[in-house]
Amino acid sequence: MKERVLVTGGSGFIGSHIVDKLVDKYDITVIDNLSFGTHDNLKQSSKEMGFIEADYVKELSKYPKRVKSYDIIIHCAAQVSTFSSVTEPEETFRNNVEGTFRLYEAIRTYNPNCRIILTSSRSVYGDIDKDSKADEYTPYKVSTNYNLSKIYDELLAKTYNKLYGINTTIIRPSNVYGPRMPDKGLYGFLGRWISFVLQNKSIPIWGSGNQVRDWVFVEDVAESYLRCIRNPDASSNQTYLLASGKGYTLIELANIIFNSCLTYDDKIELNIQHFPPKVGDIQYFVGNSDKIQKQLGVKFRLLEEGISLTTKWVKENLDRY
Repeated sequence: MKERVLVTGGSGFIGSHIVDKLVDKYDITVIDNLSFGTHDNLKQSSKEMGFIEADYVKELSKYPKRVKSYDIIIHCAAQVSTFSSVTEPEETFRNNVEGTFRLYEAIRTYNPNCRIILTSSRSVYGDIDKDSKADEYTPYKVSTNYNLSKIYDELLAKTYNKLYGINTTIIRPSNVYGPRMPDKGLYGFLGRWISFVLQNKSIPIWGSGNQVRDWVFVEDVAESYLRCIRNPDASSNQTYLLASGKGYTLIELANIIFNSCLTYDDKIELNIQHFPPKVGDIQYFVGNSDKIQKQLGVKFRLLEEGISLTTKWVKENLDRY
């Protein structure tokens, strides 16, 4: 009998790729309120799966016993924008803090043997020192409401493991990109940048463009979740940072995107429009993911390769943007 897996936020950008990896091997149920996720993100799967269209926070409040139905819960649902967390802190608290608390409480009460894979973020580190690399042992640094909410989620997971024995693997993805990036909001701008270049529109950059990011391709991220599930002895109650180990400035990113788009139209030009910096913007982050590479054999592809695959998808789905 297949293990039963619940994916919160499973029709979203990252969640739907995780579903792709699991749907042939596990009995999958997705819960999503479709605020950013779409049914289209799940259409590529020919396998049947359960789908609950609901706000997971409200659903857990009304029906906490639902967690009894699952062997594994992959928790992806969240408010994911750093900038939105600054302007809308209450929404971030509700989705990321209250929601995660209700999930753990439901599991503690009704299904304590369930395993959780918790989606955190590289944002828990805030800014790190230039020319250094964060790893799983780098200390937390509070910087925004989003970053604070993810720190809380991690501390909650560790506390519930210590007090109640709840088995949790914590995943900290760096900046994730790839097919199905959202076409709205302030998160996941890379896909929109590609669409802008393909349409000969200006790329907007808040600040100088010298901010450094470490990018990981979404399919490599999804593979990391699959390997955590397949290797419970190695990954149980572990924390993993997912990062490529190489940083790029936003200006460098824009140029890589431009060169990729030239494949489809050699007449386009790269235009960048600068805006004032946004409060809470991370200035420098590069990560070291040796732990998950050594323990679970996960590899992260080069940015240029991932950008090429993402550009192809955006070109084929330009109507989304």
